[in-house]
Amino acid sequence: MSNTIKLCIFAILVTLLTATPTLYRLISDVFWEPPTVFEGISLGMSRSDVIFNIGAGACSKESCKIGKVIAVLDSEEKVSHFSIKPEHIDVAFTSVEEMKAKLGDEDILSVHEDLSKRLYTYPELQISFLFDTNRFTSATIGQVVWGELPPIGEYFIAGEKICPGSDCPWDDDSQTLKPEYSDKSYADFMPI
Repeated sequence: MSNTIKLCIFAILVTLLTATPTLYRLISDVFWEPPTVFEGISLGMSRSDVIFNIGAGACSKESCKIGKVIAVLDSEEKVSHFSIKPEHIDVAFTSVEEMKAKLGDEDILSVHEDLSKRLYTYPELQISFLFDTNRFTSATIGQVVWGELPPIGEYFIAGEKICPGSDCPWDDDSQTLKPEYSDKSYADFMPI
């Protein structure tokens, strides 16, 4: 084999090896999905199955502690959500700018009344990220419901401002869901 061919093959191999970490990171960002199982506990699992797997001392009526993760139980005593601190989820971002670079624009944005906290929600991924003064402070994994960040200052769905406004689903005074919105969800505000 001629030296020119060997040199070309060597150059191609070096290029592939140096590009591999960047390519891997790009692919992992594009196809990233939040975890839905922690220490064998999954979304939808019954409280009794959680206790069977991790022990009775880890659960109350409303939640179960699974290592560093909290499994939130719904009214049927099934795991509806996981609440996670940043150090216990591999997201590779710490700021809103980095999050948006990785995941794109959020579908739902809830801004706290004092403007210091924001909840960014991605319903397709079933995950919400809470930022406090532009620092990632927690994530919630599970089926997306009406945003919860009382007292709500502003609420956006698909980039459209819902609150404050006449279509705001929350009562201004009590910060509870208005009766006419009890059978609706954020999806009713999403563009078709």
